[in-house]
Amino acid sequence: MPPKRQRKIEIYADTIDIFTGSPANSSSRPKRKQPDTEAASAAHPPKRQAFGPKSCNSRDTSFRQDDSFLDEKSGVKGSDENEGAGAGNSAKPVSALKTAFQPGNEIRKYLEAHDVDAKELASMVDCDKIQEVADIISKKELWTPSLVSCFADSMIEKLDLNLPASSDGFSIPEFPPAELLAPLFAQRRFTKLTTLNLRNNILSTDDIALLRLLPSLTTLDLCGTGITNMALYNLVCHRHTLTSLNISNNQGITDEARFVFRPLYRLTALFLRGTNISMPALRRLVIDDLPKGCRLLSIPAHAIETINNMQEKYAADIPAGYIEDPSKVEHATMPVLKRNLELHAKFNKDVQVTGTKVELVHRLKALLGNRYSDMRIVAVLGRAN
Repeated sequence: MPPKRQRKIEIYADTIDIFTGSPANSSSRPKRKQPDTEAASAAHPPKRQAFGPKSCNSRDTSFRQDDSFLDEKSGVKGSDENEGAGAGNSAKPVSALKTAFQPGNEIRKYLEAHDVDAKELASMVDCDKIQEVADIISKKELWTPSLVSCFADSMIEKLDLNLPASSDGFSIPEFPPAELLAPLFAQRRFTKLTTLNLRNNILSTDDIALLRLLPSLTTLDLCGTGITNMALYNLVCHRHTLTSLNISNNQGITDEARFVFRPLYRLTALFLRGTNISMPALRRLVIDDLPKGCRLLSIPAHAIETINNMQEKYAADIPAGYIEDPSKVEHATMPVLKRNLELHAKFNKDVQVTGTKVELVHRLKALLGNRYSDMRIVAVLGRAN
């Protein structure tokens, strides 16, 4: 076995000379070179700095742009100094709506092909009668995706995109709803739009999602659009503005839809005719979910039948001395329970007045609970006087 190799030990510590008091091996450490003269230092110019001198003001952005800006629409670079001077010489930009009604434009040709006096509409646009122009287009049912886009930056407050109901219950639109509603899905567009009518347009959940960026929407008509409960969740973002909602004639709206109305605290009008919301769910909707002051302007047909025939289910008019509040039933005695059930049995022969106390309490509590809920439905049904 070869002998182990001995390591060479080097001592780097400085040893002090006892006679002179200076390090004995001080020459082993390299020292930084210093220029001897000013000429020698001038021969080596300083390195170029990567950035300019740091400003004492951290918000100073002059090193990025010298008071210049870039116009996003025109692509012309200018400065703040000559902005005011050039304002008088440059013409005011023409809006997209005015451009659409100029002679030779494709939108104007489209309107003229459908017997529309485009010249009159152009004069109305020049007079800022934007809403009147939109109403004329809605009356003639001539909306196109390009035409909707032209009104994006205008002060339009009402947009009517409804389709006429055909005899078989549905209509075939000229443009898919997704293309027609796509211009609405843009930030800082249609900022004044408060009323949107989409009646009889067959819409999907994704189509309803295109309405999420409308900041001022208060009235929405989705009657006969074929939407389901999932589509309604896209309306929760309008809880601060939405006051009127029409979801009539949509069979896909069921009992689970009542949870969507709870966040809509500004809702004052709700249309539910032609939906599949059951009577028990409608009762819970009125008691627990609808905001105070909301009116039911229409309800399903079976609910109307139940309200009209409430005298056949229980005693609608309870005389004095009988229990009206469902919360007081549990504290009643057996004779009192039987006496109250006998009163309701006069109107509904299916009501049984015999059984244990637990059964009688449950039976009377259910009757009084339905009566209380139905009375609340009657109270909020229709327009307020």
